[in-house]
Amino acid sequence: MLQILNLPGNNFTGNVPASLGKVKNLRWLNVNGNQLGSDEPDNMNFISSLANCSNLQYLLLAHNHFGGMFPNSVTNLSTLLTGLHMGQNRIRGNIPKEIANLVNLNILYLQENRLTGSIPASIRILSNLGTLNLDSNRLTGEIPSSIGNITRLLYLYLSGNTLNGTVPPSLGNCKQLLRLYIGENNLSGIIPGQLLSLPSLAHVNISYNSFMGSLPMEIGVELSKRVVLAPPGPSLTRQRNLKG
Repeated sequence: MLQILNLPGNNFTGNVPASLGKVKNLRWLNVNGNQLGSDEPDNMNFISSLANCSNLQYLLLAHNHFGGMFPNSVTNLSTLLTGLHMGQNRIRGNIPKEIANLVNLNILYLQENRLTGSIPASIRILSNLGTLNLDSNRLTGEIPSSIGNITRLLYLYLSGNTLNGTVPPSLGNCKQLLRLYIGENNLSGIIPGQLLSLPSLAHVNISYNSFMGSLPMEIGVELSKRVVLAPPGPSLTRQRNLKG
């Protein structure tokens, strides 16, 4: 019985067939890097059928033409799901709070879509999350302090949105955090010293915001090695504008 269907990097078009839901033992579905979807409201309906695939662990739909509203049916997928890649599409709407149903998620890629609304506080339930990528959407509101509950988080990418408010000090609880990218938002206030002093941090980008105050002294000379206050090249927004 088919368990792995690997189709990335081709020129497939049209919709993903709902009949895949009949492949009960499917563990891995990868259609990244095709031309699937048509920016129509119903072109992600196939996800509902994948709820029948109780062993599904990886669903990779990135870099296609999927559009319409974020499918709530995603939240009914197998609780064994470890990787969900939906970035670089044309998906609109809010991230549902029920995304927390996917309790074993380790990777969540939703970058470069047209998502709006706030980041749901329920994301704290995803305690196994290692990578959260929401870059380059239209998200608003504050960075939820509940993200600090995801203590296994390694990579947090929130750049290129319209997030406001301050950076929650609770992010300092993410003791394994390696990369923090929150550039190109409307964030303000003071950078929490307990966050930038994390010894695990290797890359930090806080450029193009409205932060103020003095740089935290407790991080010492290591700051100059790790924090990007203003990258040498054009900003993400400028890069997108140059691409049309």
